[in-house]
Amino acid sequence: MEQNPLVYKPDFEGEIGDVLFSLIQVANYFDINLNETLETVMEKYSRRFLKG
Repeated sequence: MEQNPLVYKPDFEGEIGDVLFSLIQVANYFDINLNETLETVMEKYSRRFLKG
């Protein structure tokens, strides 16, 4: 019987929060505009999605 390795655990939210916080700190260190970056990546994925 194969087990699903991706099982939700309540502490995942805290871990993901830690990762997001760390990424924001790195972006701030390198003076990366997070709003512009998010807009750019959303446009990229929108184009990809529309291509199919």
